[in-house]
Amino acid sequence: MFLALLLLAPTPVWALEQVKSQQKCINQVNKNFAKVASAQGKEICDCIKRGSKDSLEGTIEECMTADAKGKVEKAQQKTLSKESKSCGTTPEFGYSSGANANDAAIAKELAIIHGIFGDNLDAVIMTEFMLKNAAKCQHAVAKQAKKCQDAKLKVFTSCKKDALKGGKSAAPVESAQQLQDACLGTGAEAMPDPKGKIQKDCVDKLGDTIDKKCISKKGVVLSDCFPLFDPNGGSTLQAFVDRIIECEACKAINQADALNRNCDLFDDGLLNLSCFAIANASECEILNATECLLPYPSSRFLTAAPTPTGFRLDFPDVGLPSVIGDPLVPDFYNELDGFNPMAAILMHFPQGLDVEASNAARLLEAGCCGQAVGPPWVDTRIDTARSLDANSPSVLIHADTGDRVLHFLELDSHAVDPNTGQANLDRQATILHPGLSLIPGERYIVAMRNLKAPGGADVEPEGVFLALRDKVITTIPEIEARRAYFESSIFPQLISAGVAREDLVLAFDFTTQSEHQLTHQMLAMRDQAFAHLAAVEADPNQINFSVENVTEFDCDDPNDDGGLTVWRDVAGTYESPLFLEGDLVDGDLDNSSVQFMNVDANDTPVQNGVMDARFDISIPCSVLLDPEDPNTPVSRPIVLGHGFFGTGEEMAQGIPKGAGEVVDWNYIAGATDWRAFSDQDFLWFGLQIIGVGQSALNNFPAHADRLRQGMLNTLVLGRMMKLGLFNRDSSAFETPDGRGVFPGASEEMYYYGISLGGIMGTFFSALTPDVERFGIDVSALAWSCIIQRSTQYIQFVLALNTIGLIDDPMHEVLFVGGLAHELWISAMPGGYARHITTDPLPGSGSPSKILMQSAWLDKQISNQCAAIQARTLGLPSLKDGSIWQGLPGIPDANGPQDSAWVMYDTGSYDILDPNFFGQDASGRSLIPQLANEVPSRTCDPHGARPAIPAGIEQLVNFLQPGGQVENFCNGLCDAGDPDETANGNPPCDPLQ
Repeated sequence: MFLALLLLAPTPVWALEQVKSQQKCINQVNKNFAKVASAQGKEICDCIKRGSKDSLEGTIEECMTADAKGKVEKAQQKTLSKESKSCGTTPEFGYSSGANANDAAIAKELAIIHGIFGDNLDAVIMTEFMLKNAAKCQHAVAKQAKKCQDAKLKVFTSCKKDALKGGKSAAPVESAQQLQDACLGTGAEAMPDPKGKIQKDCVDKLGDTIDKKCISKKGVVLSDCFPLFDPNGGSTLQAFVDRIIECEACKAINQADALNRNCDLFDDGLLNLSCFAIANASECEILNATECLLPYPSSRFLTAAPTPTGFRLDFPDVGLPSVIGDPLVPDFYNELDGFNPMAAILMHFPQGLDVEASNAARLLEAGCCGQAVGPPWVDTRIDTARSLDANSPSVLIHADTGDRVLHFLELDSHAVDPNTGQANLDRQATILHPGLSLIPGERYIVAMRNLKAPGGADVEPEGVFLALRDKVITTIPEIEARRAYFESSIFPQLISAGVAREDLVLAFDFTTQSEHQLTHQMLAMRDQAFAHLAAVEADPNQINFSVENVTEFDCDDPNDDGGLTVWRDVAGTYESPLFLEGDLVDGDLDNSSVQFMNVDANDTPVQNGVMDARFDISIPCSVLLDPEDPNTPVSRPIVLGHGFFGTGEEMAQGIPKGAGEVVDWNYIAGATDWRAFSDQDFLWFGLQIIGVGQSALNNFPAHADRLRQGMLNTLVLGRMMKLGLFNRDSSAFETPDGRGVFPGASEEMYYYGISLGGIMGTFFSALTPDVERFGIDVSALAWSCIIQRSTQYIQFVLALNTIGLIDDPMHEVLFVGGLAHELWISAMPGGYARHITTDPLPGSGSPSKILMQSAWLDKQISNQCAAIQARTLGLPSLKDGSIWQGLPGIPDANGPQDSAWVMYDTGSYDILDPNFFGQDASGRSLIPQLANEVPSRTCDPHGARPAIPAGIEQLVNFLQPGGQVENFCNGLCDAGDPDETANGNPPCDPLQ
C-alpha cells in the first residue's frame, strides 16, 4: 500500500552495506579518533612524569588539559579536516561526527587515568625526591596503560574497516548492531583480538610492568600508589587497570561510533556497576542500561503536576528514538498525566531471557503442553492463568490493592537475525502484555524474579537494581536519588504481595492516564456537536446535508444490482462540527498539511465551524412494503464501519447486498469514512504523519486528533439517522407514497463494523447514546498487541523504514508498542474500554450489548489481542458455538446471552498438521506465529469471517429489539457445514 509513497523517498536507509565513500569517511574518522586519544594519553603521561620530578609550574590536573605544545589540538583538527574531505556521503551507521569522536577520545583518556589514580592526581602522584620507586611505578603503569588503550583502539579500528568492507569469509556488515557484534562482541564476550595485540599490551606487558616496576621494588605500597585498588579484593592490579581501560574504551567507542554496547558487561563480563555507563543518567531511566526509556513505562518519567493523577510525563529529548530528519521531541507526550492503560510493558535483560525455561506466562502452542485436541481449543495459542500464580516469575500488581493482573510474556522477534536465528541480546526487549485494560489513573508495579537465561543460567539483576535491592550504598547520585522511593513505594508492596525482595531481578512502577486525560476531549466534542444538532432538529426548515447522487434499483427484479434487497443508494455530504485548527479545502480537511485539535486554555476542544463529511446510505426494499400490514418488518437504521484505509461507500453498498443473499435485510444502512484511517487519508498519513524519507513523526498527535474528528463525524451521522433528519430531503429519502424512510427516534438503531470498523465501532459504543446493540467483527482493543502481528504492519514498516526507525529493533517496538500508543489511546477504544458494557460515560446512554465475532488464526487482528478485548469488556465465550474456550478470565456460557464472543473457524488451517507451519513465497509463516511477527497473507481468515452465513444469521438475530447472542452453527462453528464457511464455499487451501 505504501509503494506510491516509497517512490517519493530518497535512497532507502535499509538497503545494502555502506558504499566505499562512506567506508572511507568512517575509517578516516576512526583512525584519527585513535590518534587524538593517543596524543591525549601521551600528554597525560608526560604530565605525570614531570609531576613526579616536581618540574611543573602548575598542577598535574591543569597540565593534563593544557595541551602546552598543541599536539592534541593538532590531532583534533586533523580529524575534522579528514571528515570534511572524506564525509560528503554521510554514513548510515558506525559514525556520529568528527567533533564527537574528538570529545570521546579526550574524555576517555582523562577517565582512564582518574579511574586508575583517583579524581585528583596531585594528591596521589608521588615525587621521586620523596619515594623514587613509587613515583616510577606510577609513571610506568600510566605509560603501559596508554599503550594498552592504543592497542584496543587500533584493533577496533582495524576490525571495523574489515567488517565494513567484508571479505571472503564474511559479508559486509549492514547495521550498527552487526558492526558492534563483530568488533566489540556480545553479552559477556570480550573484544575480538585475532592477532593477540590486546593480550600482549594489556595482559602480558601490563602485568610485567607491574611486577618489575612496582611489586619487586622496595618502598612501593600498591594501596598508596593506587588508592582505588584494593589488594585484598580478589583482583590483581593488572586486572584492575585493564578493566578501567575496557570500561572507558567501550564508552568512548559507543559515543564516537553511535553504538550501544553494554559497557558494564564488556569490562569484566559481569553486571555489577563496575562500569556505570548509562548515557544521560540524570535524564534517563537507569534500571535498564541499554535504552533511556526502558523499562517502559516507568514512574521515572513522571513529575508532579496539578492533574487528576498528580503527575505529568517528563520524557527527555534524548530518550526518544532516533530518526532521519527532524529529531523527535517530547512536547506532546509531556502534556499527558500518565501512561497508556493498554501499553506494552518493555524490559531488557542483557543475558537474554528464556521464557519457557523460566516457566513464565506465555502463549502455548497446540500440543505443546498436554492440551486436549480440539475443537474446542482449550489452553491452546493463549496463555493460561500462570501469571496469577503465587510463584509466577512475572508479576503485575495494582499498587494499592495488591491484586494481580493477568498477562503473558514474549520476546521481541524483530531482534533476531533472520539468517542465523540468533537473538540480538543487546537490543531484544522482553514484552509483557496485560491480559486486559488497566484501570485509568491507577498505579501498577511490575516485578520479575527467578528468571532463566538461554542456556539455563540464572538471569542476574543489572547493577543499578542490584544496588537498590540489596541496599548497597553507592557514590552514584542517580542511584541514590531513587533509593527512598523504592524503599517506600515498591519493595514493601511487593513483599506484601508475597514477592521476596531477594528473588527480584527487576522491579518498577508506573501510573496510567486518568479518565479525564483519556476521555474529556472526545466527550466535549460530542456534547457540543449534539447541541449543534439539537438546534438543527428544532428548525424544520434547516437541512444540514446535501444529496449528490441517488441510484435506484428494481426491487422486483432479481437480476438488478439491488438484488431484491436494496431500493436506493444515496450519497452526499453532511455538516459535522469541526474541532480541528486550520482552513478547509472545498469544505473538507486539507490533506496537504496537518491540523491539530482547536482547544482553549483548559485543553477543551472548541468548535471551528463545520466540515463536509461524506455519507452513503443504503435504503432497503422493505421500506416500500405496506406499513399497515402487521407482517411488514420495521426498517431500522444501522451505522456501518469500514476497514483500514477503506470507505463508508464500500460498506453501505456491499454489506446490505451481501447479507441480503443470506437473510432478509431490512436495515437502512448509513456509513461515513473513519477519517485518519480512510482511503482519502492514506497519502496524508504517509507524507504528513510518518514522513517518507524525512521524519514527520512530530506531527503524530495530529493523527489522533483527526481520528477523534472522524469519530465525531460518525456520532453525528448516527444521530442524524436516529432523529430522521435525512427525511427532510423528500426527493431522496421519501417512499413513493410520501413516507420518510427513517422511522424516527422511537425505533432502535444498530451498529456493525468489520476490522477497523470493529475497532472504531467499539470506540463508538463507548460514546453514543443512540445505539445499544453492536456487531463487532474481527476486532481487538490493544494496538500495542495488534500492530506488529498484523499483515497491515507490512505497509507501515515500509514507510517507517525510510525514516530509519526500523534500524534498531528496540526503537521499533518502543515506538509502535509504546510511544505511538500513548498518543493514539484517547482516540482508540482502549482509552474507553472500561465504560462500554458497564459504567457508561456521562451522556453515553445505557451499557452496550456486544456481539463480538472473530476469525480463528486471523492474520490482521490477532486472536491473542481479540481475547484482551473480550476479557476487558467482560464478554463470555459462547460455549455452544465458539471453537476457542477455557480462556482465563473469559467465562464459557451457552446462548442466548445479552453479549458474547464467538470464535469462528474458516477451515483453512489445521494447527496440529506440521505442513501448515511452513512459509509462503514471501518467507512469512502460513499460520500466525505466537510472536509479534507478521504472517503470510495466504488464505487470511480475516475477510472470510464476515461472509459466513451462520455468522450473518447470528448478527441479524442479535440486531433487533430484545435480540440476544445465539448459536446458528451446527454445533461448534468449526467450518463443518457449508453455512459455516465463507459464502458457503470450500475453504481456501494455503498448501495449494
